[in-house]
Amino acid sequence: MKHRIIIYNILFFVLFLLESCTGPVFGGLNPGYLLAGVCCVALLEGERFGAVYGIIFGLLRDFSVGSLFGLHGILFLVFGYSLGFLSKTVLSANVFTCIVTCTVACGLCEALAFLCESMLIFVPLTFAAQTILLPKLVMNFPTCILLYFFIRCIRNGRRLPGQRRVG
Repeated sequence: MKHRIIIYNILFFVLFLLESCTGPVFGGLNPGYLLAGVCCVALLEGERFGAVYGIIFGLLRDFSVGSLFGLHGILFLVFGYSLGFLSKTVLSANVFTCIVTCTVACGLCEALAFLCESMLIFVPLTFAAQTILLPKLVMNFPTCILLYFFIRCIRNGRRLPGQRRVG
């Protein structure tokens, strides 16, 4: 269990660096690496892991982006806890569920963050939906799939392709 938590911490730190330091990748946008990671961990590990990683890395994202502080922390916490709870009661953890829940969570998170930030600066909703929301949803598909398989390998204790057995 300790090793798994250490690997999750390293993974989320790398995701945080990818999201905050790489800059806009495709047309001025980045995929939501952290939110996809929180969704995958919540689906596979449960609500406690999803909530803890959601609040910590949501607040770190707010700190690095410079938006309303605490907004993404609260949103990531809510999505992590609710997806973890739903995975234990209603949803089964598979790739299709991961893609759908990550897409819905990313869409809701970006829409709610945009609505909260648009109270400060007026931007037309159609402009934001076409230039921010839809491209981010498309970019999250490969991110969700890769993170799901990587986190599932960590959770099950399996080796990744190309990884040697130590000992």
